[in-house]
Amino acid sequence: MPLIRQEPVWVPVADEPAQPMISVIASIERKLYAGTEGHGILRCNEDTRAWDELNDGLPVDEFVFVYDFLTLDDSLYAATSHGVYRLPPDTDRWEPRNGDLTDFYATAIAASDDWTYAGTWEGRIFRSPNRGETWEQVYGPPAKVEAAASN
Repeated sequence: MPLIRQEPVWVPVADEPAQPMISVIASIERKLYAGTEGHGILRCNEDTRAWDELNDGLPVDEFVFVYDFLTLDDSLYAATSHGVYRLPPDTDRWEPRNGDLTDFYATAIAASDDWTYAGTWEGRIFRSPNRGETWEQVYGPPAKVEAAASN
């Protein structure tokens, strides 16, 4: 359960999340988000002190693991088991930002002034000059190419 310091003790920010396996937490625009191991993303509802699922735009009928968050340009980015997703400001719908990403199991995300980077489960690093619209691999083994079926 996330806590904040109120001298002299720590107090809960909200009641316990519905899914106890939390892998990462982020805060943007005074909102708190939690990435889970298999249940997507939760957002803390300050009014009810509950955690609400915020999975609109993420794959449905599949487990979604969230490994990392990045706040960038007033948006929240998530590195997930289904690629990179972006939550634009003042919206509740995630947008896929997988462009030319050939390895969708993203486990880390970071940015510099000019590039957004995604690290993947397969040991590859990709970079994007346009916040995920297109990606190019810059490190790791080449992606496997499926052999053409013979007739």
